[in-house]
Amino acid sequence: MPKFFLHIHEHDHFVDDPEGIDAADIDAAVVQAVSGMRGIIGHHFMNEEAVTLRAIEIRDPDGKLLRTVSLREAVEGVLPQGAI
Repeated sequence: MPKFFLHIHEHDHFVDDPEGIDAADIDAAVVQAVSGMRGIIGHHFMNEEAVTLRAIEIRDPDGKLLRTVSLREAVEGVLPQGAI
């Protein structure tokens, strides 16, 4: 199973994913990225903290950028249109 690295882009810095995830393909990695982003957002809401998350970059083991999942994409269909 391929390995993907989900690097978190916060407001002013990146948080590298040193371990990565195993996923069947890029689409499955995107699903995991969206789920992870929603979890992070929920944690911030529950703790009344500002959401500084901007995106998650999905990279292959060589560091090649395969896809960027934006905050807007992660909340699409969950928050009302125009909320972000």
